[in-house]
Amino acid sequence: APKHLDVLQLLRAVTLGIGGKEPARRWQASSNLLQVVRTLVSGNPEALERARGNDGLQLVIKAWRQGGHIGDVAQECSTLTLQLAPKPVARAIAAAGGAECALSSWQRCGQENCRAALVQALAEVAVLCLPHLPDRPAVLPRLATDSLRALMGPGPASAVAGLLKALLSLAGDPKSAPELSALGVPELALRVIADERWGSEPGLRRLVAEVFVRLVALAVGSASCASFKSSASFQLSASPAWLQRLQCQLQPQSVVFGPPQPVTAWLSEMPQDLPPAALAAEAELATQVCPQPTQCPKACGVALRRRLESWRARAVATARGARAQESFDELGAEPVPELQLDANFESGSLGPVSRLGAHEYEVQLLGDSGPGGESYVQWFCFRVRQMRAGPAYTFHLSNLVKPGSLFDEGCKPVLFSTRRLQELGVAWSREGADVAYHPSGIAGFRRYHCVSFDIVFPFEDDEVFIAHA
Repeated sequence: APKHLDVLQLLRAVTLGIGGKEPARRWQASSNLLQVVRTLVSGNPEALERARGNDGLQLVIKAWRQGGHIGDVAQECSTLTLQLAPKPVARAIAAAGGAECALSSWQRCGQENCRAALVQALAEVAVLCLPHLPDRPAVLPRLATDSLRALMGPGPASAVAGLLKALLSLAGDPKSAPELSALGVPELALRVIADERWGSEPGLRRLVAEVFVRLVALAVGSASCASFKSSASFQLSASPAWLQRLQCQLQPQSVVFGPPQPVTAWLSEMPQDLPPAALAAEAELATQVCPQPTQCPKACGVALRRRLESWRARAVATARGARAQESFDELGAEPVPELQLDANFESGSLGPVSRLGAHEYEVQLLGDSGPGGESYVQWFCFRVRQMRAGPAYTFHLSNLVKPGSLFDEGCKPVLFSTRRLQELGVAWSREGADVAYHPSGIAGFRRYHCVSFDIVFPFEDDEVFIAHA
């Protein structure tokens, strides 16, 4: 029987008032018939293409206008709209009036907890239409915020993700950002990952981080900064002439992200007393020594929330012109010595370093040349000396470029301790706590990300290498 059903005729029957004049019977019949249409176009590509090419979308929007105040009708119409006009032709949805229908149904039916699937579809339709509307709908920020607040408890994850995507689209608009901040969206986003169910989902964590960072960056007026550098930056440790020349081009106050400077002329001057290459072969075996080579999903959510709150505090302090010395009050009478960081060995990667606190450092990395001369920054390998054993040192590597990373899924950096190898026979191992990966700002047309982690060094006055692997 389904082969002989005409999708367009069924849609016309809905618009003509199938079920009679009695409202309850009419809308129940309309909902049932729309469900049949959705089933037909979902399992029959020919029926789907025929509906797309013969005003099927316009008929669905017409039915939506008539019965959009009924939750079941709005549910079927919004789902059919997404099926008949996918993203590449989203302009057609806006032109047919899909945005108005979605917002009207959202206001009428979208605040019911049992309507999570409806809210998800309505949010997707509204977001698809946004680029093709002359003005942003004034009610959309509050609708999305209230719905996220209502559905954050019951879920499901797909509905929470859909609402976060809607808020992310709005957060990119400077006109919408202040209203979203006033509605408490940054704090609401942090509450999402505070819930163990959602904080364990990598996709939701990434959406939360994007929404949070965009709104905070616009609020503090620092969206054009790729990172937050203190004025108390320190130089890389004493090094030979070839590295000193490189340092001159990497001072924090004058750093410009772009293709790395050629260093081939300095290679002949590089020292020969480098770490034995054979140690790298032991890395895979040594990682088995660590009882927890990765963070559990729950710990990933907790770490991301902590890092985002810390990132916001640094952003606000920088926007207010706070001096770096103010963050060193914890030092007290006995100053904590600065770490010595360098990449004075083969395959090292280290750029400007800034000290943010007694045991907190921001690190920027050198880029690799990519297609068209564009720099690419994602890996790191540097040496640390002059540390103290016991306290946790925090590192923020703030100019990575990939929107996603294994660090976002619980991966830890690898660490090699010279003294640990000598005394315990352990070479490379995965170390670190509170590992989190999140956006850190924008420079030009590039969006940068930051990986943050805490390291407790096993020995004092050791020589330690930290790397991405």
